[in-house]
Amino acid sequence: MAFLFNQQTQVQCYLHAYHSFGRFAYSVDTLLTNPCVSKIHAIIEWKNEQWLIRDLSSNGTWLNQDRLAKEQPLPLKLGDVIRFADDEQLSFHVKDLSPPADLLLPMNDSGSEQLGSDTKGKGQNAITLQPYHLLPDEKNPEIALILNRPANQWTIEYINEAQQEPRLLQEGDLIDFNHQRWKLQLSHLESSTELQTTKKVEVEDLFCIFELSLNEEITKLKVKSSHEVIDLHTRSHHYLTLSLARYRVEDAKKGLPVTEQGWVNTDRLLRDLGVDMAHLNIQIHRCRKQFAEIMTKVHNADNVIERQLRQVRFACGAFEIYKGHQLESSLSPENTLSQKQANSSSQKAVT
Repeated sequence: MAFLFNQQTQVQCYLHAYHSFGRFAYSVDTLLTNPCVSKIHAIIEWKNEQWLIRDLSSNGTWLNQDRLAKEQPLPLKLGDVIRFADDEQLSFHVKDLSPPADLLLPMNDSGSEQLGSDTKGKGQNAITLQPYHLLPDEKNPEIALILNRPANQWTIEYINEAQQEPRLLQEGDLIDFNHQRWKLQLSHLESSTELQTTKKVEVEDLFCIFELSLNEEITKLKVKSSHEVIDLHTRSHHYLTLSLARYRVEDAKKGLPVTEQGWVNTDRLLRDLGVDMAHLNIQIHRCRKQFAEIMTKVHNADNVIERQLRQVRFACGAFEIYKGHQLESSLSPENTLSQKQANSSSQKAVT
């Protein structure tokens, strides 16, 4: 999380990918009220994997002891000192040059951002968000912040509350957890367009192999895609996905169409697993987070457990379940494909 530090005000200035400084209120990212400062005084931007500073002003911007040539970008280094209009009160020290990132900024009781510190900090530090982030920690999460990568849109889910639809977040929204209020700041980093050279891999295209101990206390999981096999090792939440896979097998045997297979009411799931709703929600988010972080080539991997009102299901349509060394049950890609084709044919017949 790249940031500058103002020694006089004790303020940490966290940088957007394109960050403007000046006295033009509501049009700059960092407001400088000194009348010697231009409306748009200077820009710091992330370009070619480095941070560059560019002066746009009438009264100048200084980098260390040198005045910048107007409109000529220069790279920043850790420890640099930036002065706007050569005013010591407007002096910022470069403390971090990490790439742009979406952040949560800690807020104080008055609703303002907490003051920073030149060294180790006083109070809470800003949090750099991962695409699937459980907070305050993965062991005892209260909320899940989930990034929809194609839309570049954050959503929030409250883990300890009754199941509800994820809420969309906007920049500047306030979020409460662990007795602290935080504000969402987006990086404004534009992703470059990638040419799609291969077929997009969906979570439905994965093939899962569950290995369950005879006493059902240990569950291992491996996941196959068209180009790799990934070992997800032993995790307690794998037993949840295995249980959901079993429900899907039951429905497949009944001849239910693919779109209806595996949906189970959460009340039944709670009874079958012997857990409460909070524990179930944590297990669901841990599973989705692991898939999102490891299955990076699967664009909707975080949706490995689908949810709708008071129902969940395992999204992978092909898998094998081994108990001990014996195959307990399976759902093959061929069966899934034939069922999809049958559903398509029946829909065409109706129309």
